[in-house]
Amino acid sequence: MKRTLVTLWVTFGLLAAQAAQAADVTLALRYRGETRQFENLTSRASSACARVAALCDKPLQGLVQLEASFEKQVDGEQADGFHFARPSQPGILYLTREGSAEQARVEIEITHIGGVVTRMGDGPALPLQPGLQSSGCQAVLNAGAGHPLLWAVPANGCRVGLPPGDVGRYRVRNLLLGYRLKMPNPASLAAGRYRGRIQYSLGPDRDIGLGSNRTVTALDTDSVAFHVELEVLHDLDVRFGADAQRVVLEPRPGWERYAGRHGLPGKLEKDIPFTLTSSGPFKVWATCSSSANVGCPLQAANGDRTPLYLAVSLSGALHRGSAVNRRALSLGGEQHALAFDLPADGPGLCRGLLHFHVLPQGMSGAERMKPGQVYTGAVTVVFDASL
Repeated sequence: MKRTLVTLWVTFGLLAAQAAQAADVTLALRYRGETRQFENLTSRASSACARVAALCDKPLQGLVQLEASFEKQVDGEQADGFHFARPSQPGILYLTREGSAEQARVEIEITHIGGVVTRMGDGPALPLQPGLQSSGCQAVLNAGAGHPLLWAVPANGCRVGLPPGDVGRYRVRNLLLGYRLKMPNPASLAAGRYRGRIQYSLGPDRDIGLGSNRTVTALDTDSVAFHVELEVLHDLDVRFGADAQRVVLEPRPGWERYAGRHGLPGKLEKDIPFTLTSSGPFKVWATCSSSANVGCPLQAANGDRTPLYLAVSLSGALHRGSAVNRRALSLGGEQHALAFDLPADGPGLCRGLLHFHVLPQGMSGAERMKPGQVYTGAVTVVFDASL
């Protein structure tokens, strides 16, 4: 049985202008083929997550803290308020698998914006009562002075306004971003390492908006880059019967009626059943004990040889989009492996057969089997989740 883990590393990098600081936050997820579940291994924004655990206890969403800061002027009558905006549509990342052109589509959505807000001077405190405000911002965390504040931001943006006439100046540090990921179906991904990147601008009137140029100053970061690394390994379990290691090839009943002029049956064969469960794509190949380049000869004590042929049938799996029914399986090793996918509705139990056969009459006189001789050989069939 091969067990597979899926580890996802998402790096949030801050790319800044001259003299601006850069911040990197790594988001790590693991998909366990064994449990069919993602796990979030990210170093959390601890103080914020401790107070709003519901945003951090699901594997595909959470909060990250960036080493970014800015100052904000708020005027209840004329300015834009304590304004936040986010991309109205999820960002799309295409992750490329190492060593191939295969890609995986990932969506990331910014859901929350916040940080540690400090009043500068004697300005009024921000209205941070929990719940939806008339301006559209929803306060989800009001931890008090020196602690993070956090708002859920709708797709069209929102502002935390002051009463008319109130004027305040604030500094925001340790910028918080809430995120939500939408991952592809793991059953569709080949094992391997994938990498991709997406970048958002940050600041006044940017992708992640903090207000206008008139109200935002001292911003030390002007873009956020998301570097994504996804490692995929799959769980694969193959089970054969207790007697599967010994394969005795036999003619079909009544073969005598179809015997050739040499008195030999047209085919000796045996089907070996097995069951397979997998959390994703896998490949199958076979190797032969013989070093012959063509076929897989079984050998008799007198030195005679005859080629062995192998095929596979596998319900519930696809090969190049088609059902797997007596698909010829080369015995030439991994370089001749067949790759199998699972249907879109996900992994399940597949029932399969390995079809072994030889042609006693041979394709030529040299391959013709001689009565009374016992022909033997060894074949190793490999099921591999590491495409």
